Amino acid sequence: MYKIPRATMNVAHLHTEQILDKQCRLKLRMMRFMIVGKATLFLYGFSVLNVSATPLSLGNRAYTLQISSKAVQVYFKKTFVWAYAIPKGHSEEALLTPDKLILVEDEKPRWGDYWLKIYDLKSGQFLIQRTGYGNLSQVFIHSSLLFVQYSGVGGQISTSTLIQDLQNLQKSSTVPGWKIAENESSILFDDTSGNFNPYEAVLLNYYRYDLRSKSISVLHYRIPERNECGSVEKDGTKNEGETFSASEISAVRHDRCGVFKTIFTWK
Repeated sequence: MYKIPRATMNVAHLHTEQILDKQCRLKLRMMRFMIVGKATLFLYGFSVLNVSATPLSLGNRAYTLQISSKAVQVYFKKTFVWAYAIPKGHSEEALLTPDKLILVEDEKPRWGDYWLKIYDLKSGQFLIQRTGYGNLSQVFIHSSLLFVQYSGVGGQISTSTLIQDLQNLQKSSTVPGWKIAENESSILFDDTSGNFNPYEAVLLNYYRYDLRSKSISVLHYRIPERNECGSVEKDGTKNEGETFSASEISAVRHDRCGVFKTIFTWK
């Protein structure tokens, strides 16, 4: 088996093993359930909710939100505090932190703009807004950072992720990819920039976001040929593909000698 440490454009020639078992990627999907009318949501820790969905994670124990198709209302221990009026025809993702209400809003089902709006949770004071273009697909918080994943259309459909610093609202960045793995200190993003080719056999391109330094690194890997086995192939006939863990990328390919796996360390 190849075991290749983290690097840029790495090429290594180590011992290999034949891989006979099938490789597959398991994606965990969170089911959403429709809310009819309006509902009061009790939130513990962090929370993500939609005007047409139940919370996706947890929130702030002292506050509750009452939502409908028209407004997001903020309550503190059953006492109404303030409300945000949802524009007609818009969908709302709401994230509750200990001191902020974060709203990510778009027009569905059409492709169009989305709006990130952040308010002071206690007073309702508007703090900042950012606008982008695309269809929202995922919103989550990790280490005081907000990640907004969205799909846009250029020459082809591509997915990007806006990263908003919740401690310093003036700081944000964008990664041209989507989250595929994470650990306590970093997040790995697939690279959707350029001309994506699902049958690319040799080159692997990713971005690593460091949660501590809040910086982005570009990772390029190359799957080397095995001695006397010909070129590396990925044509969909041998269950080729990539799987990801909190520290490694496993790429299954085949050549004239059979199926093999190459492992890269990205952490």
